[in-house]
Amino acid sequence: MITSALWLPLEAANDMRGEEERKTSEVVDQSSTPLKFRILSDSTAYVHKDESYKMFQSISIPDRVRIDDKVYTVTAIAPESFAGCEGLTSIELPSTLTDIGMSAFSSCIGLKKITRPSRVTTIGGFAFANCKELTSISIPASVAKIGTLAFHMCKELSSINVAADNPYFVNEGGILYDYQKTNIIHVPCKTKGIITLPSSVTSIKDHCFYECEELVGIKLPEGITSIKDYTFKGCKKLKSIEIPASVTMIGTEAFAGCESLTDVKMPTSVTSIESGAFANCISLKSIKIPTSVTSIESGAFMGCVNLKEINIPSGVTVIKAFTFDGCKSLTRLELSPNVTKIRAWAFRGCDKLTLVIDQAEGFIDFAPYVLLECKSVEYTKGELPRSNPEP
Repeated sequence: MITSALWLPLEAANDMRGEEERKTSEVVDQSSTPLKFRILSDSTAYVHKDESYKMFQSISIPDRVRIDDKVYTVTAIAPESFAGCEGLTSIELPSTLTDIGMSAFSSCIGLKKITRPSRVTTIGGFAFANCKELTSISIPASVAKIGTLAFHMCKELSSINVAADNPYFVNEGGILYDYQKTNIIHVPCKTKGIITLPSSVTSIKDHCFYECEELVGIKLPEGITSIKDYTFKGCKKLKSIEIPASVTMIGTEAFAGCESLTDVKMPTSVTSIESGAFANCISLKSIKIPTSVTSIESGAFMGCVNLKEINIPSGVTVIKAFTFDGCKSLTRLELSPNVTKIRAWAFRGCDKLTLVIDQAEGFIDFAPYVLLECKSVEYTKGELPRSNPEP
């Protein structure tokens, strides 16, 4: 067996066949194993969650179990069955297994090896999320469904191998795609350098490149319509991004914590920038927001301490809370006459900022104390005209 790998290499299947046949012929009585089982059907059973599992370092799940004098084939592991078993380092799955439930092994931070069952068809969402010691994954030909973020935050994961005869998934450049390569299933955290996604990709899921800390650059395909939530969050070495002209939205914290990001090219197709989208991009000095943008959500540029130049399009009517919180290098920002509200802490820590408002004083609805930390405020149209007092 290869340590730190999720399932044995595909070429080892023949070596395991004899062992699987021997194991399948054995029956384990429920009373003789620490595992808890529940009946699934007349002939099958599944492993159920139990807090006692957190005491074990290794576990072997039998192919067949006797419950009340009747033998059942073990075909599934229930959701969260071994979640949080931090001391678990190895587990032998039954060769009869077909279904690994949602979060079944999530946060098994010490898990290094799992024997490869050859009949698994479904890997549930978050099934192996936060298994920090796993370095490689092999997907057998039988796997037809992999749930959302099944391998999320596997920090040491560097490779994914897919059986050549698997009709549902394919590996290209170390990234796991559906067979048609229209959807990205998983990107290993250890992905590095500059990558180009296939032109066939139409959807990039949220968290897709989350904390790929060695990713330097990426060419995104035309056709994707949004940069989803947390897509590139924590990509500390990502230097530049050119957003395709098909994208209309940049999601929540999509580029948050991209500490090396200096160049962002945003097309006129973008209409909204969601909360924290560029938060803590500490190397970002300037960014041009296209005139098509009508919504910049709270904290969008919070913590961009070196940001000096940015524009607010005329379609934006509200400066949301914390939008420029901590942007201490901003010296001048002009607001169009369409801005009617500025929310709390929008400019907190902006002590060098001169805010130029293309409107009369008194026109904008300010949150209390919102301008206290700005250097100055200029109104281009003086004060609102005052009505004559009634006689």
